[in-house]
Amino acid sequence: MREGEFRPSSFDADSDTYEGRFTLDSEPRYVSRIVDALMAVSRDVGFRDHVGRRHVGISLEEAVMNAIFHGVFEVPSNRLRAVRVEVRDTGTADLLEERRKPSPYRDRMLHVQAQISRTAAKFVIKDEGKGFNTALVSKPNDNSYHHLASTRGLTLMGNLMDKMDFNEVGNEVVLTKYATQVR
Repeated sequence: MREGEFRPSSFDADSDTYEGRFTLDSEPRYVSRIVDALMAVSRDVGFRDHVGRRHVGISLEEAVMNAIFHGVFEVPSNRLRAVRVEVRDTGTADLLEERRKPSPYRDRMLHVQAQISRTAAKFVIKDEGKGFNTALVSKPNDNSYHHLASTRGLTLMGNLMDKMDFNEVGNEVVLTKYATQVR
């Protein structure tokens, strides 16, 4: 995460709406910090749907990790599982460290935008990578591709969020969750 980048862009107390933009480098260790902060904000602005908030947290973590692994570092599918385990156990992975230095990987950033209110939470996660063929996952509930390790996060996000959209390039995902419990 770049210094000073982890802060809300705006919070409108009158409308109970939060808007934030974050720029992160490719450090997996920052993911839990950003997710935890956004979950705290969602609670504070009145997004009271506890199950929905949990779904948002899981999906947001998957989206950011996917952006790091696939978008920033272009981790091949056949190495993805090992890299995930290594990151979970040590905070990084040898492949990520190897790719952190040469271009184009070293210059790629992640961008996270959040709009959170009492009734909905919307997140845009964009990486500066090449993207992927979104037509391959146009139906997140389609069981025909669930056996692939590289679709784990997409499957989770597609099942846990109310809406999941991609840009044409495939380097941006928009996740939306509507609150079922509004006070």
